[in-house]
Formats: sequence, C-alpha cells, structure tokens
Amino acid sequence: MNRLTARILIAVVTVAVLVGALSGSAFAKRGYSYKALYGTPVIDGEIDEIWNGAQDAYLKWNWRNSPNTSKPLSRCHAFVMHDGTYLYVLAVVHDYSPSASDKLEIYLDEEYTLLSKEQTAEKYGSGKLPDYAYQLGVPVSGMSGYDPSYGAKGAKSLNEDQTYKSVVVDAKCKSIPGNKDSQGVYTIYQLEIKMKPLTSIPQSGTWGLEFMYNDTNGETGAFQSAFRWNCDTVSNDDNSVYDDYPYESTQCYAPLTFAAQGEKVVEQTPLYPVERQTDKPLQPYTETEAQTEKTTESQTERQTESQTEKQTERQTEIQTESQTEMQTESQTEKEAATTGSGDETEKGTNGPAPDQDGKQSEGQKENPGSSGGCGSVLGAGLPVLFLSAACGTLVCRRGKKEENK
Repeated sequence: MNRLTARILIAVVTVAVLVGALSGSAFAKRGYSYKALYGTPVIDGEIDEIWNGAQDAYLKWNWRNSPNTSKPLSRCHAFVMHDGTYLYVLAVVHDYSPSASDKLEIYLDEEYTLLSKEQTAEKYGSGKLPDYAYQLGVPVSGMSGYDPSYGAKGAKSLNEDQTYKSVVVDAKCKSIPGNKDSQGVYTIYQLEIKMKPLTSIPQSGTWGLEFMYNDTNGETGAFQSAFRWNCDTVSNDDNSVYDDYPYESTQCYAPLTFAAQGEKVVEQTPLYPVERQTDKPLQPYTETEAQTEKTTESQTERQTESQTEKQTERQTEIQTESQTEMQTESQTEKEAATTGSGDETEKGTNGPAPDQDGKQSEGQKENPGSSGGCGSVLGAGLPVLFLSAACGTLVCRRGKKEENK
C-alpha cells in the first residue's frame, strides 16, 4: 500500500468515526454511571451512618420542565447499596406539595440491554421491557401502598401463575413535615427500600439503572411533575424529546456496577438529615437553574457541532486532494508509457541506415537517435529525466553529454 492509498483510507475511516459518534449521541445524554456501595442498612426510614460513602444520584431533571402547579419544584436524591444478595435504595425528598401518592420509581435492567423503543417493541412487544428489566413504583407510604404489578415489566417478572414477582421485600418511609425555607413549607421524605433482584448480583458485571420521582399535588391529587436522573426526557422548544422514556426503552439507563466489601465509592455522601435543615436547608431545583444548564448545554453542543463540521470538511478536502493526486499520477504514467511506445516504433522504421558493411557506425551505436538530444535517449528506451527545480525545465544529461563529444 503506497502513501496515497493510506491517506485516503485514513480520511474515510475518520469520517466514518465522526458520523458514528454523532449518530450515537442522541441517547443517554446525561452520561451518568453508578457504583453501589457494599453494606446492609437497617430499613426503618432513618438515615444511618452506613449510608455515608454512598454515591449521590441527584434527580434534578424535571419532566418537560413545566410542573402543573405554582408550588416550588420538589427535590430528590437517591442512594444505592448492596450486600451481594439484596439491593437497597435510600431516597431523600423535599416535597412542597406532599401526597400519599408520591412515589419513587426505580428502573432496573439486569442484562443491560440498551435497546431503543423501536427495538424493544419489535423484540418483546408493545408496552413490555426486556426479559430481565422492570419498573418499580414505591410510594412514600411504604409497603402498604406498594403494588408489584405497577409499571412496565419484562417476561421474567412474572410467576408461573402470571402474577408479578414482588422484587421489593421491604420499604419504610419517615415523613417529617413543617420544614421552612425561602421557597415555602415542605415535607422531608426519607424512604428506604430493600429489594431481591430477579438474578444474583454480579461481582463483576453491569446492570442498567434509572430513577424517577413521581410528584403528585397534595391539594388536588393531580400529577404535578416528574424528576429523572440519567434519562433526558426534557422537551426542547420544538417539543421534541432527547431520550426515549425509560418505561419504553432501556437505551438511556445508566451503567450500574457493584463495589466489593470494603471498597470506597466516594469519600463522603452529602446526606440531609433533619438536624441539618435548620442551618442549611436544601433548596429546590428551580426553573432558572434548569434554563441556565440547558443554555450552557446548547452552547457546548453548538461548539462541538462546529468543530465536528470543520473536521469533516478538512477530511473531505484531504480525500479529494488524494483522489486528484492519484488521478494525476495515473494520467502521467499513461502519457509516459504512450510516448515511450511511439519512440520505439519510430526507431524501427526510421532509424539510421547501416554502412556499406551492413553495420552501424560506432557513433550510431552509441547514440542511435537522429539528433543526439533528449529525444534520442527516449528513443533508446532510457528515459533518464531530471526535473530542474530552479527553472522548471527538463534536462537530459546523457543527451548533453553526447552533444559535447
């Protein structure tokens, strides 16, 4: 493979990689991941010290950014732990419109399939998730309001009698009302959940994870807003949505891995027990903050797109230049071959006549051309040409040598 061919291949591969990167960027926009801390907490609604060191999943992305109320937006943080057999979740919520219907939704995919809505529907049927994926809804009322059939499920969530397996083993919530800050009065929910997954928790493996806090208006009973963690279902100005909804697709689930016993995940968890609220209340995530982050993301996207376009243009230019060079080289070689063939023919028909003995003279043997110049060298089949960089002319050294004799 010559250098020209190599340059063309590099250009084509680079463009293909860029196009592939752009086509895959539409899903899992947030790009979060989670590593579950090892431990066994007590399920009582209290924030025990064992939760310190667990990673914080902040559910700040409000669905469509348009709550159906004038109340401030709620705020939710989720934490995950495991002990090799059970999975544990702690949710700390500040809710300005508390309702018994408020619930934490947990989405798990124990095979980490990463399928789009279309792929999921085609393979498993409409309204279904992959076999080992499921949606759970745990209300703030705890186990008394838990329904195993709630949400989308995969086939492996069903028992033989077609009833749903109760992945949630226990759930308790401590509700602390009457907290105040500049936004108003809010209730703190401390919801702890214990789950027995469908398969064994892997020591080294990856599951898919997503959270959502489903917020109901306590005064009207109507849906108020929803907050997700990794899936970006926030509408754009043109009413389009970035990611598929997590109850229809697993493509935007974040990778969930599991820490070994004694392994650190983070140095310290910013937990929010009651005694800390008086001094430094947890402020709700406002629409102004959301708009600021959205604007920043848009600017970053535009810069990335601009840079990608420039790189693509450059690669296209390189590819075009390489193709032009190849065509020019090929044409030059053809012309040279044609010229050489013509000279050989002329040599056979119009070459020097032999002397009286039927032999060519010594000078004719040495220089069989008619003039002794460059044409004679080509005619002899010796195209020794040199390009003069100084004046751009062709100099035939052997021809000059014969002329000087």
